[in-house]
Amino acid sequence: MAKCKKVFIAWSRLSSRTKRYARILKLKIFFIRDRPPYLRCMFYTLRKLLRERNDIVFVQLAPGPLLMLASILKYIRGYILIADMHSFFVRPSSAGGAIINKPFVYFLRFCDMIMVHSGAVKNMLPRKIKRKTIVVYDPPIDIGRVKLQPKKEEFTIVFPASFAKDEPIENIIMAVKRLLQRGMNIKLLITGRYERRRELLKYSDGKNIVFTGFLPTEK
Repeated sequence: MAKCKKVFIAWSRLSSRTKRYARILKLKIFFIRDRPPYLRCMFYTLRKLLRERNDIVFVQLAPGPLLMLASILKYIRGYILIADMHSFFVRPSSAGGAIINKPFVYFLRFCDMIMVHSGAVKNMLPRKIKRKTIVVYDPPIDIGRVKLQPKKEEFTIVFPASFAKDEPIENIIMAVKRLLQRGMNIKLLITGRYERRRELLKYSDGKNIVFTGFLPTEK
């Protein structure tokens, strides 16, 4: 029996979700770091997909041009096309995102399956596209077993954030503030590169709401 060949393609930025899925599903990752208009990405992806015979091709969305190229090559190479779609592909958070993504939403119809991370994102899609869309939650970070010995009635939340504009970080902070006002002993640790959204630092009090900066998985 021939072995099924699979690849996960990502351009510009490789998400931690893609890395974890690739490990779980035993997928090879083909990642190219580039900027719009993604000419280098297009050239190397075109060459790879034409040279290799893949049975299944996963693409990380956004950016949109990757979906267009993979959709066209699907009919040349005959592979199954699966899109792992982030919310800002269909609802961009900036004018630049709209330009580079909106025109390519049309190509979702050529996917055999679409994966999204929540029901809210699925509901953004047209009915015909929604039929082949499944909600797949982010795989947990594999850090092994950790023995916790919390202080009495102390509760800590760790939120690994990407600080993308579509993340409702401010909503989470305000919810924690309300719990603090009710007398709960709660701490919110927000990890990640807060430099991307420095305006959120005004909520940090250094005690109950703390921005740690980027931390490796082990920490």
